[in-house]
Amino acid sequence: MIRFNEGKPQRVIVVFSGIHYDALALSPAGSLVYDTMRDVVVFDKGDAEILTAAQELCNKLKQKHYFTDTKNFAIKCNICRKVMKGQREAVAHATASGHHDFGEA
Repeated sequence: MIRFNEGKPQRVIVVFSGIHYDALALSPAGSLVYDTMRDVVVFDKGDAEILTAAQELCNKLKQKHYFTDTKNFAIKCNICRKVMKGQREAVAHATASGHHDFGEA
């Protein structure tokens, strides 16, 4: 776990998927309609419960392989349709071919 802005009264928790970062959001209990405007994304620093819950959520996501393995994932060049394994092969292909449009294979 990496921490920034120590000493501040509030915190935002971000989760890294292997590709990008997402802010952890807490939706109000009992909401029948999904409304992101009501989500809480800023938490009091003294709220140890939310930090514990965030760590538990991340552990569950990791157990379910809810992340992108950038070393072994299949990636396809959308220009020439070549399928590669991992970020390293994709970078080598982009360097050699000049292709920079990639997607899921």
